[in-house]
Amino acid sequence: MSTPILRVAVLEMEYFIALDLQRAIMDVAGWEAVILPANLQDALETEAFDVALTRLGGNPRQNLEHARMAEAKGRGIVFASTVTPEGYLLDSCRGWPVVDLPFLDERLVHALFVAAERLQRRSDTG
Repeated sequence: MSTPILRVAVLEMEYFIALDLQRAIMDVAGWEAVILPANLQDALETEAFDVALTRLGGNPRQNLEHARMAEAKGRGIVFASTVTPEGYLLDSCRGWPVVDLPFLDERLVHALFVAAERLQRRSDTG
């Protein structure tokens, strides 16, 4: 059984980081990746994608809100962070994948796959 092709929205303001993320998603996983200049809320309203890749913010409530907003719209989410998140930040996104920046290609793809599986389980049960 083959893995379905996912469409990943890369919501990253640093253009060269976004390009590297896009390259890894397309080359390693063979999935579609689109770089969007929009914030998550706008992207959820206007763009078609399966999983969003967005920065882990410093506000724990906002991280949780973003994750719930994405799942309410039937989308998965992966958080990316350039620093080791403090415990309270990790608690805010517990259950959702977090990938370090800079990243290893395989870890990024694994995190996206975990987000897609989580989304699939939710749709199978609900």
